[in-house]
Amino acid sequence: MSTINQRLKHFVEIQGLTHKQVARTLDINDKQFNNWMNNTKPSIEGIEKICKYFKNLNVRWLITGTGEPIHTNMTEEQRLKTLAELSNAETLLEMKTSLIQLNESIVDLRRRLFLSEHVNLKGDISLLK
Repeated sequence: MSTINQRLKHFVEIQGLTHKQVARTLDINDKQFNNWMNNTKPSIEGIEKICKYFKNLNVRWLITGTGEPIHTNMTEEQRLKTLAELSNAETLLEMKTSLIQLNESIVDLRRRLFLSEHVNLKGDISLLK
């Protein structure tokens, strides 16, 4: 694997994850993550995010290509814990997205209610004239 992009792509494949799952876990958009895997190198902040969520990732391998993609000293229990944490992070992101959508719906409903009350007031004022 000659580039960081190719190594990142390889790591995601051996983890059995989709690009979308990883992007959601890292809380970035799909396009940005696809760019990291195909075109542009991830920023330092991006690498930090990746390392934060993928504790079994050999960072030296990701950056330099030296060694193996996954820490060989990681136990199965640690690996399963890491995967569970990723799953929990994805669930939390789904919940966050749902809450944002709910909040947007409430704001829209309030706006419509205000507008309808405003229209009714206009009608009441014209009746008074």
